[in-house]
Formats: sequence, structure tokens, C-alpha cells
Amino acid sequence: MLHYILQFIIPKNRPKKSPIILDIHGGGFVAGSIDLDNTRCIALAEAVPAVVVAVEYRLSGKNGVAFPQPLEDCYAAYDFLRKNADEFGADPDKIGLHGSSAGGTLAEGLALYIRDKGLKQPALTVLNCPTFDTAIEETFSFHQMIDLKMGPEQKSLGAEATFLGGYNGHQPSYYAFPNLCHDVGGLGATMIIMAEYDTLRDTAYHYSQRLLNAGVPCEVLLAGRMAHTFTSTPHPYTDFVHEYMAWSFKREFGMLDDLKKD
Repeated sequence: MLHYILQFIIPKNRPKKSPIILDIHGGGFVAGSIDLDNTRCIALAEAVPAVVVAVEYRLSGKNGVAFPQPLEDCYAAYDFLRKNADEFGADPDKIGLHGSSAGGTLAEGLALYIRDKGLKQPALTVLNCPTFDTAIEETFSFHQMIDLKMGPEQKSLGAEATFLGGYNGHQPSYYAFPNLCHDVGGLGATMIIMAEYDTLRDTAYHYSQRLLNAGVPCEVLLAGRMAHTFTSTPHPYTDFVHEYMAWSFKREFGMLDDLKKD
């Protein structure tokens, strides 16, 4: 039985054997839908161009859903695209990931899971305003932006606990919160986007430094004077960031090889 839904955006101007981008939406693990990312998915599909596929995974807290079920849905979607790319004229060797907020956490958990299974890494994993740890209160950005904090005071009722199915005294899987991974080496090219005015900013920044220290190709964009998931809002800066993502996907998909060099 399938527990996920896929929405395909296929641009008219795409090349033969076009690349694929799997989009994982945000919503704090407990809310949200593929509708949140429609604008971004269309923008990336047209700009790369690529087949962009949004996955509607099971939300935590509903009908007993908790980790690892949402991640299993995302992996099932990735595996389906990898194995069936030929059916929609795409290239199974050119698959990228994008995730926003909780979707970014899931996307990096997925990249780690793919690594540990010995499969080829995504060409590029874009992590947009993610969080990689449950210890958000230990970061400077949390206290600096205390007025912007999200979730209830009681941690056992928060999105992280709901995603994990509750705290039980055991360390969560690093597929759930990637900063808990002792060794982040061997991951593929990564882009991390952070918002300056975001309580989650520093978990993303610290994780980016770990990737760079482990020799993982990683580019980092700190969006000045922007707030959490700012790219969900129509704005010229959003357009700029989506264009930046598109060029990075093109680079990792090998679509810049024909550019003239001075």
C-alpha cells in the first residue's frame, strides 16, 4: 500500500533525459502539504529545466504516524523516481533533492540514508531553512530571536517530539536529526540556505561547518534580514534565491558544460 502522493511538474522546454528534483515540503513535520511549494517547484522546473516532483508524505501526529514513516515515504518516492525515470523521459543518474524547513531535515536524513545503503548520492541536496538538531535552545540564534520562537513551552508537546513519537530517553536516529550523526563524510554536494532572523539559523550554520570540515562540497547562503521559510513568500529576493538554486542544480547536473569560457 502506498502512503505517499507524487505531484509532477514537467516543463515544455526540458531536454531529453532531463534531470529530476524531488521536493519535500515543510510544516514542522505535523502540517503542510505539497501546495506550500508549488511556486518554487514551477520556478525550478522552468529555470533548470527539470522534472520537479513534490512528495506528499505522511504527517506526524496523525493516525499514530511518527518517525521513521515520513522518511520512509520520502525514500520510497526517491526510489520510485530512480527506478522509473525512463517512463517520463528523465535521467535516473541526475536526481536532486530540495527540502524546506522540516522538509530540509527530511531531505538530509534521506541523503544520509541513501549514503548508508551504498547508493549513489543525489546530485545536489538543497536544504532550505532546515533544522538538524533537537537542542535548538542551546543555540545563540534561538536566544537572539527569542520573540520568534516556534512551538509550545512543553517540549514533549512540540513538533520534534511529535515527529519522534515522543521522547523516551534514547538518542534519536540521525536520520531524524542529522547533526546527531557522528560522521557526515561521504555525502554529495549540498546547499544550505539560512535566514538571518530565524531561531533555527545556527543549527544549519553549525551543520554546514561540519560538512565542510568533512570534505563535503557545500555552499552556504545566509539571507540577510529574512525570516524562516522566506522563500515561500512572493518577493524579488525569493526569485533571486530560486534562480541561485537553479544555477546550482544546473552545475551539479552537468548542464553548464557548454557555456563559453573566457
